[in-house]
Amino acid sequence: MDKIRKMKDSGIEWIGKIPERWEVLSLKRLFSARRGGAWGEEAANNANDRICIRVADFNYDRLCIKEEDKTVRNYSAQTIKNLYIKSNDLLIEKSGGGEKTPVGRCVLPTGYEGSLYANFIDKLVIKESNYVKYVAYLMSVVYLNGVNIPYIKQTTGIQNLDVEKYLSEYVAVPSRAEQKEIADFLDGKCAEIDELVQTEEKMIEELKAYKQSVITEAVTKGLDPAAPMKDSGIDWIGEIPQSWRTMPIKHCCKINLESLKDTEKDDLIINYIDISSADENGNINFVDEITFLNAPSRARRIIRNGDVIISTVRTYLKAIALIDKKYDGFVCSTGFAVLTPLEKVEARFLYYNIYTDSFTSRVSYYSNGISYPAINSSVLATLHITLPSIDEQKQIADYLDDKCAKIDEMIAIRNGQIEQLKDYKKSLIYEYVTGKKEVV
Repeated sequence: MDKIRKMKDSGIEWIGKIPERWEVLSLKRLFSARRGGAWGEEAANNANDRICIRVADFNYDRLCIKEEDKTVRNYSAQTIKNLYIKSNDLLIEKSGGGEKTPVGRCVLPTGYEGSLYANFIDKLVIKESNYVKYVAYLMSVVYLNGVNIPYIKQTTGIQNLDVEKYLSEYVAVPSRAEQKEIADFLDGKCAEIDELVQTEEKMIEELKAYKQSVITEAVTKGLDPAAPMKDSGIDWIGEIPQSWRTMPIKHCCKINLESLKDTEKDDLIINYIDISSADENGNINFVDEITFLNAPSRARRIIRNGDVIISTVRTYLKAIALIDKKYDGFVCSTGFAVLTPLEKVEARFLYYNIYTDSFTSRVSYYSNGISYPAINSSVLATLHITLPSIDEQKQIADYLDDKCAKIDEMIAIRNGQIEQLKDYKKSLIYEYVTGKKEVV
């Protein structure tokens, strides 16, 4: 049972009451210094090469740095001396963010002492009177309660946080000894929750792999396990039923180039589907309703009921969707290829064909470019798909609709469990970091 403690009003709306012995102070009093980062120069393979931590390296859920390969940059000796990371430093994102993840998240760069950090990041040096991990937990709670929002400026596509003014906000903190006690307790509890999340994520990946195998088997081998087989002549398709054919996209689909013209009225309302709007389950998650004047230059391709859209950009390989009548006449990014099935081609069967990893791997293989690798639509048109009779296409599509819906439902349940675990973790951190609960 939690101890009964004397409480007082913190005077801070989002915190409310705090233990009587806790101190109310501004965030800046937790830190002894703030230093802006530097991007440096290209790595030179000498003593001044250093790992450069970027915002992309932040693991926000675990308040640490991701384990993936890091960027190496070259710095002057003076820059290294001024900016290298120490064990009591906290990194805060000061530029970047987005609509769902506003700028201002913090992580501890534990294990990267001696490294440097990019110019979109500030380093906050935590005073020795505070326990480092507790401050990280506290800053995560401050962020999750939206305290950073009033200090965000956005004049371009990038959000910028006024860190100096943000740190003028007030919080409540206990003694260093109690900070350590809270942080150690949360480390243990959060590790347990993270392990449960990891287990759920692993199960989701296994379900996704199973879904891929079900689709691939159905569109390349059919539903009759006793059907006689033949070599398709396409190495990445393999054997197919003897009655089936393979055919390049251009012979079974029209590459739809119907587009808005630059002469359209500026006040024309566009329902726009960007390349990032389609997810790996074939769902379109959001549509922007904008005027032609304010639409990006890539908002040009008109889509129709029964079309299949697939990203030609390698970064968004699984941006694939089957267009139903709800989206008829909408406009999508020119980063999509729009495939209109010809007669005797079932749109759903086409969709499942190009959804397979084997097909998208070919899209990746034939993509060109460095910063924005993509496949040319004319090359995409030469890639082969399998093609049984129209009746068999419909049977397979019906089977996959049912099978995939069940798998997607299982994935959705596990995603829901993950969200519940993450919400529980957030509330747990909040309750202990703000003194609502006491470690016993």
